[in-house]
Amino acid sequence: MSARPAPLVDDRPEDVPSVELAPAGRWPAVFVDWYDMGIQTVGREDVPCVKLIWQISERRSDGIRHLVSERYHRTLYRNSALRKMLERWQDARFTEWDTRMGVDLSQWFRKPCYVTVVHRPWKPGVPWVKVVAVEPWDFREPRQPLTPEGVRAMRHGAPAWHPGVRPVVTDHEECDP
Repeated sequence: MSARPAPLVDDRPEDVPSVELAPAGRWPAVFVDWYDMGIQTVGREDVPCVKLIWQISERRSDGIRHLVSERYHRTLYRNSALRKMLERWQDARFTEWDTRMGVDLSQWFRKPCYVTVVHRPWKPGVPWVKVVAVEPWDFREPRQPLTPEGVRAMRHGAPAWHPGVRPVVTDHEECDP
C-alpha cells in the first residue's frame, strides 16, 4: 500500500479560512447537484451559466467526501463545453431531437462516473480545482459505483434551494464564445 500524499491546502491570509482542495487525479464520482448561475460575465460577454457538482471517492481530513464543480455556459450548441462533456459522459452523441427538446439535467442525478481533477493557479501561489474530464462509469469494474453521501435530497429534479430553476438546457440559448 503506497502512502497517500498530504492534502493540498491553499495559503490564504489568516482572516480567510483554509480550504482543503480535492486531490488531483482521476476519481470515481457521482453527480450530486447543479444550479443555474444566471447571467455571468465571461471575458467581455454576458452569458447564461450553469454549475455542475460531483462528489468524488476521496475524503477530506474530516472524513467527508470532496465535492468538485465546474461552470459551463448553459447551451447545447455543437461546440459548447457542456455538450462535449455530457456526450463524453454518456458515451454517445446527442441527436438533433435531443438538442431541440433539451436535456433534463435531473436525469443525470446520482449517475456514477469518473472525474479527472487538476489544480490550476488561481492567484500566484494559490491553487484551485478544475474538472477537466467526466467519463462514463465502467460497470465491468469490480468495485461498486459511488452513491451520494451526505447530500441534500433533490426535489422534482431541482435542488431544494432553487425550486424555480428548470434543469433543461437546449441549443437555442447563446453559444460558447
